[in-house]
Amino acid sequence: MWKKVVLYNTTIDSFLRYGKKAITKMKAVFCFFEQKNNVVLLWRPHPLLEATIRSMRPDLLEEYLELTACYKNKGIGILDESPDLHRAIAISDAYYGDWSSLVDLYKVTGKPVLIQNIEVVEEDILPVKWAFSAYTFQIYQDRIYTMAPKGDALLCKEKKGKLTILKHLKGGSARELLFSMSIVQEGKLFFAPWNADSFLCYDIASMEAAEIPMEEPAGDEIFYLTRYGEEIRAVGMSSMKVYRYDHIGNLFQCISPGCKERSLSAPKRAKTYGCLPFVDKNTNEFCIYHINTNQWNVYPAQKEPIQDFVYDGEWCWFITETGWLVKMDISDGVCTEETKITEIPGTRFLFDCGGKLLLLPKQGAGYIEVEKETLQPERKKIPELEDGLQHYFSEITDTQILVEGYKKDRGWHLFSGESFWVYDCLEKTAVWTGLDEEEEGCRAELEKLYAAEHWTAARKRNGFLIENMDQSLNFLCRLLYAETEEMLSPGRLCGETIHAAMMQDI
Repeated sequence: MWKKVVLYNTTIDSFLRYGKKAITKMKAVFCFFEQKNNVVLLWRPHPLLEATIRSMRPDLLEEYLELTACYKNKGIGILDESPDLHRAIAISDAYYGDWSSLVDLYKVTGKPVLIQNIEVVEEDILPVKWAFSAYTFQIYQDRIYTMAPKGDALLCKEKKGKLTILKHLKGGSARELLFSMSIVQEGKLFFAPWNADSFLCYDIASMEAAEIPMEEPAGDEIFYLTRYGEEIRAVGMSSMKVYRYDHIGNLFQCISPGCKERSLSAPKRAKTYGCLPFVDKNTNEFCIYHINTNQWNVYPAQKEPIQDFVYDGEWCWFITETGWLVKMDISDGVCTEETKITEIPGTRFLFDCGGKLLLLPKQGAGYIEVEKETLQPERKKIPELEDGLQHYFSEITDTQILVEGYKKDRGWHLFSGESFWVYDCLEKTAVWTGLDEEEEGCRAELEKLYAAEHWTAARKRNGFLIENMDQSLNFLCRLLYAETEEMLSPGRLCGETIHAAMMQDI
Protein backbone atom coordinates (compact mmCIF):
# COMPACT_ATOMS: atom_id res chain seq x y z
CA MET A 1 0.00 0.00 0.00
CA TRP A 2 1.32 3.44 -0.98
CA LYS A 3 1.90 5.92 1.78
CA LYS A 4 -0.63 8.71 2.21
CA VAL A 5 0.51 12.31 1.91
CA VAL A 6 -0.43 15.15 4.26
CA LEU A 7 0.05 18.69 2.99
CA TYR A 8 1.34 20.83 5.87
CA ASN A 9 0.86 24.56 5.30
CA THR A 10 2.45 27.16 7.61
CA THR A 11 1.65 30.85 7.20
CA ILE A 12 3.17 34.23 8.02
CA ASP A 13 0.21 35.21 10.20
CA SER A 14 0.71 32.22 12.46
CA PHE A 15 4.33 33.17 13.21
CA LEU A 16 3.46 36.81 13.81
CA ARG A 17 0.62 35.91 16.18
CA TYR A 18 2.19 33.06 18.15
CA GLY A 19 5.95 33.57 17.85
CA LYS A 20 7.83 30.94 19.86
CA LYS A 21 4.72 28.77 20.17
CA ALA A 22 4.64 28.39 16.37
CA ILE A 23 8.18 26.99 16.44
CA THR A 24 7.25 24.59 19.24
CA LYS A 25 4.23 23.43 17.29
CA MET A 26 6.29 22.78 14.15
CA LYS A 27 8.83 20.76 16.11
CA ALA A 28 6.05 18.60 17.51
CA VAL A 29 4.52 18.10 14.05
CA PHE A 30 7.87 17.12 12.52
CA CYS A 31 8.60 14.75 15.38
CA PHE A 32 5.19 13.13 14.95
CA PHE A 33 5.59 12.48 11.21
CA GLU A 34 9.19 11.35 11.61
CA GLN A 35 7.83 8.36 13.53
CA LYS A 36 5.06 7.58 11.03
CA ASN A 37 5.83 4.82 8.54
CA ASN A 38 2.62 5.01 6.56
CA VAL A 39 2.24 8.79 6.09
CA VAL A 40 4.48 11.31 4.28
CA LEU A 41 4.54 14.97 5.28
CA LEU A 42 4.60 17.50 2.46
CA TRP A 43 5.62 20.77 4.13
CA ARG A 44 4.83 23.91 2.17
CA PRO A 45 5.82 27.07 4.10
CA HIS A 46 4.63 30.42 2.78
CA PRO A 47 7.16 31.64 0.15
CA LEU A 48 7.79 34.85 2.12
CA LEU A 49 7.88 33.24 5.57
CA GLU A 50 11.65 33.25 6.04
CA ALA A 51 11.99 36.83 4.77
CA THR A 52 9.23 37.97 7.11
CA ILE A 53 10.86 36.31 10.10
CA ARG A 54 14.17 38.01 9.23
CA SER A 55 12.58 41.45 9.15
CA MET A 56 9.81 41.23 11.78
CA ARG A 57 10.74 38.36 14.16
CA PRO A 58 14.57 38.12 14.03
CA ASP A 59 14.55 36.50 17.48
CA LEU A 60 13.02 33.40 15.86
CA LEU A 61 15.26 33.30 12.78
CA GLU A 62 18.06 31.09 14.07
CA GLU A 63 15.70 28.49 15.51
CA TYR A 64 13.57 28.49 12.36
CA LEU A 65 16.60 27.95 10.12
CA GLU A 66 17.85 25.13 12.35
CA LEU A 67 14.43 23.51 12.24
CA THR A 68 14.31 23.78 8.44
CA ALA A 69 17.80 22.30 8.10
CA CYS A 70 16.90 19.45 10.42
CA TYR A 71 13.78 18.71 8.37
CA LYS A 72 15.88 18.45 5.20
CA ASN A 73 18.89 16.61 6.62
CA LYS A 74 16.91 13.98 8.50
CA GLY A 75 14.57 13.38 5.59
CA ILE A 76 11.51 13.86 7.78
CA GLY A 77 9.35 14.64 4.77
CA ILE A 78 9.17 16.59 1.53
CA LEU A 79 9.91 20.33 1.50
CA ASP A 80 7.88 22.02 -1.23
CA GLU A 81 9.35 25.43 -2.11
CA SER A 82 8.00 25.44 -5.67
CA PRO A 83 5.60 28.14 -6.93
CA ASP A 84 2.99 25.57 -8.03
CA LEU A 85 0.58 25.14 -5.12
CA HIS A 86 -1.95 23.28 -7.31
CA ARG A 87 0.43 20.34 -7.63
CA ALA A 88 0.68 20.05 -3.84
CA ILE A 89 -3.11 20.06 -3.62
CA ALA A 90 -3.45 17.39 -6.30
CA ILE A 91 -0.93 14.89 -4.98
CA SER A 92 -1.78 15.14 -1.28
CA ASP A 93 -4.45 13.12 0.51
CA ALA A 94 -5.28 15.58 3.28
CA TYR A 95 -4.62 19.17 4.38
CA TYR A 96 -3.20 20.12 7.76
CA GLY A 97 -2.05 23.57 8.76
CA ASP A 98 -3.01 27.21 9.23
CA TRP A 99 -5.99 29.08 7.87
CA SER A 100 -5.17 30.59 4.46
CA SER A 101 -6.54 30.98 0.94
CA LEU A 102 -5.16 27.50 0.30
CA VAL A 103 -7.86 26.06 2.55
CA ASP A 104 -10.67 27.29 0.28
CA LEU A 105 -8.92 25.80 -2.74
CA TYR A 106 -8.43 22.51 -0.92
CA LYS A 107 -12.06 22.33 0.13
CA VAL A 108 -13.09 21.88 -3.51
CA THR A 109 -11.25 18.55 -3.67
CA GLY A 110 -13.49 17.02 -1.00
CA LYS A 111 -10.43 15.68 0.80
CA PRO A 112 -10.01 15.99 4.59
CA VAL A 113 -9.01 19.36 6.06
CA LEU A 114 -7.78 19.79 9.63
CA ILE A 115 -6.88 23.32 10.76
CA GLN A 116 -3.97 23.20 13.17
CA ASN A 117 -4.27 24.66 16.64
CA ILE A 118 -0.95 26.08 17.83
CA GLU A 119 -1.99 25.50 21.45
CA VAL A 120 -2.29 21.72 20.93
CA VAL A 121 1.05 19.93 20.99
CA GLU A 122 0.88 16.36 19.77
CA GLU A 123 3.37 15.01 22.30
CA ASP A 124 0.84 15.89 25.02
CA ILE A 125 -1.87 13.78 23.42
CA LEU A 126 -2.25 10.09 24.14
CA PRO A 127 -2.76 7.93 21.04
CA VAL A 128 -6.35 7.08 21.96
CA LYS A 129 -8.65 9.06 24.22
CA TRP A 130 -11.77 6.96 23.96
CA ALA A 131 -12.83 6.22 27.51
CA PHE A 132 -14.71 3.21 28.79
CA SER A 133 -17.69 3.73 31.06
CA ALA A 134 -17.43 1.72 34.26
CA TYR A 135 -21.20 1.22 34.50
CA THR A 136 -21.38 -0.67 31.20
CA PHE A 137 -19.25 -3.68 32.13
CA GLN A 138 -21.06 -7.04 32.28
CA ILE A 139 -19.80 -10.59 32.67
CA TYR A 140 -21.77 -13.30 30.86
CA GLN A 141 -20.56 -16.84 30.17
CA ASP A 142 -16.92 -16.00 30.92
CA ARG A 143 -16.84 -12.93 28.71
CA ILE A 144 -16.71 -9.27 29.61
CA TYR A 145 -18.98 -7.06 27.56
CA THR A 146 -18.57 -3.32 27.55
CA MET A 147 -18.98 -0.31 25.33
CA ALA A 148 -16.55 2.34 24.16
CA PRO A 149 -18.76 5.38 24.78
CA LYS A 150 -17.33 7.56 22.04
CA GLY A 151 -18.52 5.80 18.93
CA ASP A 152 -20.65 3.36 20.91
CA ALA A 153 -18.77 0.31 19.71
CA LEU A 154 -19.75 -2.82 21.62
CA LEU A 155 -16.64 -4.67 22.82
CA CYS A 156 -16.00 -8.16 24.15
CA LYS A 157 -13.06 -9.72 25.99
CA GLU A 158 -12.60 -13.33 27.01
CA LYS A 159 -10.41 -14.30 29.96
CA LYS A 160 -7.56 -15.42 27.75
CA GLY A 161 -8.61 -13.65 24.61
CA LYS A 162 -8.10 -10.25 23.08
CA LEU A 163 -10.47 -7.35 23.19
CA THR A 164 -12.58 -7.37 20.02
CA ILE A 165 -15.26 -5.17 18.49
CA LEU A 166 -18.57 -7.00 18.26
CA LYS A 167 -20.73 -4.34 16.71
CA HIS A 168 -20.84 -0.66 15.95
CA LEU A 169 -24.25 0.61 17.00
CA LYS A 170 -26.09 2.64 14.42
CA GLY A 171 -26.49 6.27 15.33
CA GLY A 172 -23.34 6.28 17.43
CA SER A 173 -20.98 9.21 17.34
CA ALA A 174 -17.30 9.65 18.00
CA ARG A 175 -18.12 12.82 19.90
CA GLU A 176 -20.83 11.79 22.32
CA LEU A 177 -22.01 9.01 24.58
CA LEU A 178 -25.30 7.50 23.45
CA PHE A 179 -25.74 4.83 26.12
CA SER A 180 -24.69 4.56 29.74
CA MET A 181 -25.52 1.87 32.27
CA SER A 182 -26.14 -1.74 31.26
CA ILE A 183 -27.48 -4.98 32.71
CA VAL A 184 -27.61 -8.54 31.35
CA GLN A 185 -30.63 -10.83 31.43
CA GLU A 186 -31.17 -14.18 29.71
CA GLY A 187 -28.40 -13.65 27.18
CA LYS A 188 -29.37 -10.10 26.33
CA LEU A 189 -27.57 -6.87 27.16
CA PHE A 190 -29.77 -3.87 27.94
CA PHE A 191 -28.34 -0.35 27.70
CA ALA A 192 -29.94 2.77 29.14
CA PRO A 193 -29.96 5.93 27.00
CA TRP A 194 -27.69 8.90 27.64
CA ASN A 195 -28.00 10.96 24.48
CA ALA A 196 -30.10 8.38 22.67
CA ASP A 197 -33.88 8.52 22.25
CA SER A 198 -34.46 4.92 23.32
CA PHE A 199 -33.06 1.98 25.25
CA LEU A 200 -31.03 -0.67 23.44
CA CYS A 201 -31.09 -4.46 23.57
CA TYR A 202 -28.22 -6.57 22.21
CA ASP A 203 -28.86 -10.28 21.76
CA ILE A 204 -25.54 -12.06 22.40
CA ALA A 205 -26.49 -15.23 20.52
CA SER A 206 -27.80 -13.58 17.35
CA MET A 207 -25.45 -10.56 17.61
CA GLU A 208 -28.39 -8.30 16.72
CA ALA A 209 -29.11 -4.95 18.34
CA ALA A 210 -32.60 -3.45 18.58
CA GLU A 211 -33.95 -0.19 19.97
CA ILE A 212 -36.56 -0.25 22.74
CA PRO A 213 -38.69 2.92 22.79
CA MET A 214 -39.99 4.70 25.89
CA GLU A 215 -43.65 5.37 26.52
CA GLU A 216 -42.78 8.94 27.49
CA PRO A 217 -39.52 10.31 26.04
CA ALA A 218 -37.28 11.50 28.85
CA GLY A 219 -35.12 14.04 27.04
CA ASP A 220 -31.68 14.30 28.63
CA GLU A 221 -32.54 11.96 31.50
CA ILE A 222 -29.87 9.56 32.73
CA PHE A 223 -31.13 6.19 33.95
CA TYR A 224 -30.14 3.63 36.55
CA LEU A 225 -30.97 0.10 35.39
CA THR A 226 -31.82 -2.76 37.73
CA ARG A 227 -33.05 -6.32 37.38
CA TYR A 228 -35.54 -7.71 39.93
CA GLY A 229 -36.63 -11.27 39.27
CA GLU A 230 -37.69 -11.29 35.63
CA GLU A 231 -38.39 -7.56 35.60
CA ILE A 232 -36.16 -4.77 34.35
CA ARG A 233 -36.70 -1.26 35.68
CA ALA A 234 -35.06 2.06 34.95
CA VAL A 235 -34.96 4.99 37.38
CA GLY A 236 -34.53 8.55 36.15
CA MET A 237 -31.69 10.19 38.04
CA SER A 238 -33.03 13.74 37.78
CA SER A 239 -36.79 13.17 37.93
CA MET A 240 -37.27 9.96 39.99
CA LYS A 241 -39.45 8.65 37.17
CA VAL A 242 -39.54 4.86 37.00
CA TYR A 243 -39.92 2.80 33.82
CA ARG A 244 -40.68 -0.92 33.56
CA TYR A 245 -39.77 -3.04 30.54
CA ASP A 246 -42.75 -4.65 28.83
CA HIS A 247 -41.32 -7.73 27.09
CA ILE A 248 -44.44 -8.38 25.04
CA GLY A 249 -44.85 -4.84 23.77
CA ASN A 250 -41.08 -4.23 23.63
CA LEU A 251 -41.58 -0.91 25.41
CA PHE A 252 -40.35 0.84 28.56
CA GLN A 253 -43.55 1.98 30.29
CA CYS A 254 -43.56 4.84 32.79
CA ILE A 255 -45.05 3.44 36.03
CA SER A 256 -44.05 6.21 38.46
CA PRO A 257 -44.23 9.89 37.44
CA GLY A 258 -41.66 11.06 40.00
CA CYS A 259 -42.13 14.00 42.32
CA LYS A 260 -39.64 16.77 41.57
CA GLU A 261 -36.34 17.46 39.89
CA ARG A 262 -33.45 15.92 41.75
CA SER A 263 -29.84 14.98 41.15
CA LEU A 264 -29.62 11.41 42.37
CA SER A 265 -26.44 9.49 43.05
CA ALA A 266 -26.65 5.71 42.71
CA PRO A 267 -24.62 2.80 44.04
CA LYS A 268 -22.26 1.32 41.48
CA ARG A 269 -24.35 -1.78 40.88
CA ALA A 270 -26.93 -2.49 43.53
CA LYS A 271 -27.94 -6.03 44.37
CA THR A 272 -31.71 -5.72 44.23
CA TYR A 273 -33.50 -6.81 47.40
CA GLY A 274 -36.78 -5.06 46.67
CA CYS A 275 -35.39 -1.65 47.61
CA LEU A 276 -33.10 0.69 45.70
CA PRO A 277 -31.27 3.39 47.69
CA PHE A 278 -30.21 6.70 46.15
CA VAL A 279 -28.72 9.88 47.57
CA ASP A 280 -29.79 13.34 46.44
CA LYS A 281 -26.51 15.11 45.68
CA ASN A 282 -28.11 18.51 46.22
CA THR A 283 -29.76 17.89 49.61
CA ASN A 284 -27.87 14.79 50.88
CA GLU A 285 -31.21 13.11 51.52
CA PHE A 286 -31.72 9.34 51.17
CA CYS A 287 -34.33 8.41 48.57
CA ILE A 288 -35.47 4.79 48.75
CA TYR A 289 -37.47 3.22 45.91
CA HIS A 290 -39.51 0.16 46.89
CA ILE A 291 -39.91 -2.04 43.84
CA ASN A 292 -42.81 -4.19 45.04
CA THR A 293 -45.01 -1.23 46.00
CA ASN A 294 -43.63 1.18 43.36
CA GLN A 295 -43.29 3.83 46.08
CA TRP A 296 -40.60 6.29 47.16
CA ASN A 297 -39.51 7.14 50.72
CA VAL A 298 -37.33 10.19 51.36
CA TYR A 299 -35.37 10.44 54.59
CA PRO A 300 -33.71 13.49 56.19
CA ALA A 301 -30.37 14.76 55.02
CA GLN A 302 -27.18 13.39 56.55
CA LYS A 303 -24.85 15.67 58.49
CA GLU A 304 -22.07 15.62 55.90
CA PRO A 305 -21.60 14.63 52.25
CA ILE A 306 -21.76 10.93 51.43
CA GLN A 307 -19.00 9.48 49.29
CA ASP A 308 -20.39 6.00 48.63
CA PHE A 309 -23.09 3.65 49.89
CA VAL A 310 -24.45 0.09 49.55
CA TYR A 311 -27.57 -1.81 50.62
CA ASP A 312 -27.19 -5.43 51.74
CA GLY A 313 -30.88 -6.34 51.94
CA GLU A 314 -31.17 -5.43 55.62
CA TRP A 315 -29.09 -2.34 56.26
CA CYS A 316 -27.90 0.59 54.22
CA TRP A 317 -24.23 1.45 54.77
CA PHE A 318 -22.54 4.66 53.75
CA ILE A 319 -19.14 6.28 54.10
CA THR A 320 -18.96 10.04 54.63
CA GLU A 321 -16.50 12.62 53.39
CA THR A 322 -14.53 12.66 56.64
CA GLY A 323 -14.42 8.87 57.02
CA TRP A 324 -17.45 7.94 59.11
CA LEU A 325 -18.92 4.52 58.27
CA VAL A 326 -22.63 4.63 59.14
CA LYS A 327 -25.27 1.89 59.41
CA MET A 328 -28.85 2.92 58.62
CA ASP A 329 -32.22 1.17 58.90
CA ILE A 330 -34.05 2.03 55.68
CA SER A 331 -37.45 1.20 57.16
CA ASP A 332 -37.37 4.41 59.19
CA GLY A 333 -34.20 6.22 58.05
CA VAL A 334 -32.60 5.96 61.50
CA CYS A 335 -28.82 5.63 61.75
CA THR A 336 -28.08 3.05 64.43
CA GLU A 337 -24.30 2.65 64.48
CA GLU A 338 -21.24 4.43 63.17
CA THR A 339 -17.47 4.24 63.37
CA LYS A 340 -14.64 6.46 62.16
CA ILE A 341 -12.42 4.98 59.44
CA THR A 342 -9.24 7.01 59.09
CA GLU A 343 -6.73 4.54 57.70
CA ILE A 344 -7.36 5.37 54.04
CA PRO A 345 -7.34 9.04 53.04
CA GLY A 346 -9.20 10.43 50.04
CA THR A 347 -12.15 9.12 48.08
CA ARG A 348 -13.41 5.70 49.15
CA PHE A 349 -15.52 3.10 47.35
CA LEU A 350 -17.77 0.85 49.41
CA PHE A 351 -18.72 -2.75 48.54
CA ASP A 352 -20.85 -5.40 50.23
CA CYS A 353 -19.01 -8.69 50.63
CA GLY A 354 -21.33 -10.86 52.70
CA GLY A 355 -20.41 -10.52 56.36
CA LYS A 356 -17.86 -7.81 55.57
CA LEU A 357 -17.66 -4.46 53.87
CA LEU A 358 -14.80 -3.45 51.60
CA LEU A 359 -13.53 0.13 51.55
CA LEU A 360 -11.28 0.79 48.60
CA PRO A 361 -9.26 3.96 47.96
CA LYS A 362 -9.17 6.09 44.86
CA GLN A 363 -5.38 5.79 44.90
CA GLY A 364 -3.03 3.29 46.50
CA ALA A 365 -2.82 -0.46 47.00
CA GLY A 366 -4.29 -0.68 50.51
CA TYR A 367 -7.93 -1.35 51.38
CA ILE A 368 -9.98 -1.96 54.52
CA GLU A 369 -12.25 -4.84 55.49
CA VAL A 370 -14.90 -4.05 58.10
CA GLU A 371 -16.78 -6.74 60.02
CA LYS A 372 -20.48 -5.82 59.93
CA GLU A 373 -21.23 -7.17 63.40
CA THR A 374 -18.37 -5.49 65.25
CA LEU A 375 -17.57 -2.60 62.85
CA GLN A 376 -13.91 -3.44 63.41
CA PRO A 377 -11.71 -2.37 60.50
CA GLU A 378 -8.72 -4.36 59.27
CA ARG A 379 -6.23 -2.89 56.84
CA LYS A 380 -5.14 -5.10 53.93
CA LYS A 381 -3.49 -4.82 50.53
CA ILE A 382 -4.34 -5.83 46.97
CA PRO A 383 -1.00 -6.69 45.35
CA GLU A 384 -2.29 -5.96 41.84
CA LEU A 385 -3.12 -2.35 42.65
CA GLU A 386 -0.44 0.16 41.66
CA ASP A 387 0.34 3.02 44.01
CA GLY A 388 1.14 5.36 41.14
CA LEU A 389 -2.25 5.07 39.46
CA GLN A 390 -5.64 6.33 40.46
CA HIS A 391 -8.37 3.70 40.45
CA TYR A 392 -12.03 3.40 39.72
CA PHE A 393 -14.01 0.43 40.99
CA SER A 394 -17.28 -1.01 39.74
CA GLU A 395 -19.05 -4.16 40.83
CA ILE A 396 -19.84 -6.53 37.95
CA THR A 397 -20.90 -9.67 39.84
CA ASP A 398 -21.75 -10.45 43.46
CA THR A 399 -18.10 -11.12 44.26
CA GLN A 400 -16.09 -9.55 41.43
CA ILE A 401 -14.98 -5.93 41.23
CA LEU A 402 -13.76 -4.26 38.08
CA VAL A 403 -10.66 -2.12 38.62
CA GLU A 404 -9.65 0.59 36.18
CA GLY A 405 -6.28 2.19 36.79
CA TYR A 406 -5.55 5.49 35.08
CA LYS A 407 -3.08 8.32 35.20
CA LYS A 408 -3.96 11.41 37.14
CA ASP A 409 -5.73 14.11 35.13
CA ARG A 410 -5.64 12.00 31.96
CA GLY A 411 -9.04 10.33 32.26
CA TRP A 412 -9.66 6.69 31.46
CA HIS A 413 -7.75 5.78 28.36
CA LEU A 414 -7.62 2.71 26.24
CA PHE A 415 -4.24 1.07 25.61
CA SER A 416 -2.06 3.74 27.22
CA GLY A 417 -0.26 1.76 29.90
CA GLU A 418 -3.17 1.93 32.31
CA SER A 419 -4.45 -1.25 33.91
CA PHE A 420 -7.71 -3.12 33.55
CA TRP A 421 -8.56 -6.24 35.50
CA VAL A 422 -11.18 -7.90 37.72
CA TYR A 423 -10.55 -8.64 41.38
CA ASP A 424 -12.51 -11.42 43.11
CA CYS A 425 -13.08 -10.20 46.65
CA LEU A 426 -13.77 -13.71 47.98
CA GLU A 427 -10.93 -15.50 46.22
CA LYS A 428 -8.73 -12.44 46.84
CA THR A 429 -7.07 -12.66 43.47
CA ALA A 430 -7.23 -11.06 40.06
CA VAL A 431 -9.26 -13.35 37.81
CA TRP A 432 -9.09 -11.40 34.55
CA THR A 433 -6.13 -10.03 32.66
CA GLY A 434 -5.78 -6.41 31.69
CA LEU A 435 -5.36 -4.67 28.38
CA ASP A 436 -1.93 -4.93 26.80
CA GLU A 437 0.00 -4.23 23.63
CA GLU A 438 -1.65 -7.16 21.88
CA GLU A 439 -4.84 -5.08 21.72
CA GLU A 440 -3.27 -2.86 19.05
CA GLY A 441 -5.50 -4.29 16.33
CA CYS A 442 -8.64 -3.35 18.22
CA ARG A 443 -7.26 0.12 18.87
CA ALA A 444 -6.51 0.67 15.21
CA GLU A 445 -9.99 -0.46 14.24
CA LEU A 446 -11.58 1.88 16.78
CA GLU A 447 -9.45 4.78 15.60
CA LYS A 448 -10.51 4.22 12.00
CA LEU A 449 -14.13 4.07 13.09
CA TYR A 450 -13.93 7.28 15.09
CA ALA A 451 -11.94 9.09 12.43
CA ALA A 452 -14.52 8.30 9.76
CA GLU A 453 -17.33 9.46 12.05
CA HIS A 454 -15.54 12.68 12.96
CA TRP A 455 -15.12 13.48 9.30
CA THR A 456 -18.70 12.57 8.38
CA ALA A 457 -19.98 14.91 11.09
CA ALA A 458 -17.49 17.62 10.13
CA ARG A 459 -18.59 17.69 6.51
CA LYS A 460 -21.93 19.00 7.70
CA ARG A 461 -19.98 21.98 9.01
CA ASN A 462 -18.47 22.87 5.61
CA GLY A 463 -15.78 20.23 5.79
CA PHE A 464 -13.44 21.93 8.27
CA LEU A 465 -12.19 20.60 11.57
CA ILE A 466 -10.28 22.73 14.07
CA GLU A 467 -7.64 20.65 15.83
CA ASN A 468 -8.30 19.96 19.50
CA MET A 469 -7.31 17.29 22.00
CA ASP A 470 -9.65 14.75 20.36
CA GLN A 471 -9.03 15.73 16.75
CA SER A 472 -5.28 15.30 16.75
CA LEU A 473 -2.79 14.32 14.06
CA ASN A 474 -3.36 10.73 15.06
CA PHE A 475 -6.98 11.27 14.19
CA LEU A 476 -6.11 12.71 10.79
CA CYS A 477 -3.71 9.89 9.93
CA ARG A 478 -6.22 7.23 10.92
CA LEU A 479 -8.80 9.06 8.83
CA LEU A 480 -6.72 8.55 5.73
CA TYR A 481 -6.93 4.80 6.19
CA ALA A 482 -10.54 4.65 7.38
CA GLU A 483 -12.18 1.89 5.42
CA THR A 484 -15.29 3.73 4.32
CA GLU A 485 -16.39 4.28 0.75
CA GLU A 486 -16.16 8.06 0.84
CA MET A 487 -12.60 7.93 2.17
CA LEU A 488 -11.22 5.79 -0.64
CA SER A 489 -9.97 7.45 -3.81
CA PRO A 490 -8.17 4.89 -6.00
CA GLY A 491 -5.45 5.91 -8.36
CA ARG A 492 -4.07 8.85 -6.41
CA LEU A 493 -0.27 9.17 -6.56
CA CYS A 494 1.46 9.09 -3.19
CA GLY A 495 4.48 7.93 -1.28
CA GLU A 496 7.66 7.11 -3.19
CA THR A 497 6.19 8.10 -6.57
CA ILE A 498 5.40 11.59 -5.29
CA HIS A 499 8.78 11.98 -3.66
CA ALA A 500 10.61 11.04 -6.87
CA ALA A 501 8.47 13.41 -8.95
CA MET A 502 8.99 16.29 -6.53
CA MET A 503 12.74 15.81 -6.41
CA GLN A 504 12.96 15.66 -10.20
CA ASP A 505 10.97 18.87 -10.67
CA ILE A 506 12.86 20.80 -8.00
